[in-house]
Amino acid sequence: GVQTCALPISFHQEIECMSCGLLTTSMSTNYIHPLPIISSKTSTTVPQLMESSQQWQQLDNTVCRQCSGTARRHRIQLSSVSGRAMCLQLLLWEAATNNAVVKKPVQLTGVPRSVVTTRNGQRYKFVGCVRHVGDTQHSGHYTALVKHGDKWLNCNDETLTVQCWPRRIADIYLLFYELVAA
Repeated sequence: GVQTCALPISFHQEIECMSCGLLTTSMSTNYIHPLPIISSKTSTTVPQLMESSQQWQQLDNTVCRQCSGTARRHRIQLSSVSGRAMCLQLLLWEAATNNAVVKKPVQLTGVPRSVVTTRNGQRYKFVGCVRHVGDTQHSGHYTALVKHGDKWLNCNDETLTVQCWPRRIADIYLLFYELVAA
C-alpha cells in the first residue's frame, strides 16, 4: 500500500473580545500551515514568520457571543504535527484597494538551515520548497528545490539540475520540513 508521511497539523486558536475580555480557545487541524506575511520588511526568516503569525491579530467582521462587541483579536499557534513531514504555505497574495490581488515581495533568508519547533517541542528541518515565478496566483511558473545530500535539486518541468542554494530567493510559496530524529 501507499504510505503517507504528511499527517494533520494541530493548531491552538485563541479569540479574545477586547470589550468584555471573553477568551475562547479551540483546536483545529489541517495538512498545511498557512503563514501570513505580516511584517512590512521585505527580508525575513521562517522563524520570524512563525513568531509573527502567533502574535495577536485583529479580527474584522466578527461579533462576541457574550457582549456583541466587535473589537476582537485572535492568534493561532502550531501545537503539534502528527507525521514526519510538515508543509508551510506563505500567504504571498493579498487584496489591494481596487480588489486586485497583488503579490507581496518577501525574501526569505537562512532557509536551508531553518528549523521549526512546535509548542510540544517537536523539531523539523527544512528539506525542500516549491517556488512560484509570476505576478498572480493564477498565472506563472512553479519549480521546486529539493535537498539531496549537501546539494539542491532544481526541479523545473522535465529538467533536473544539481545546484547550491540560491543566494537571493524571493519566490518561495511552499516550504517542506522533516522531523528531526530525537
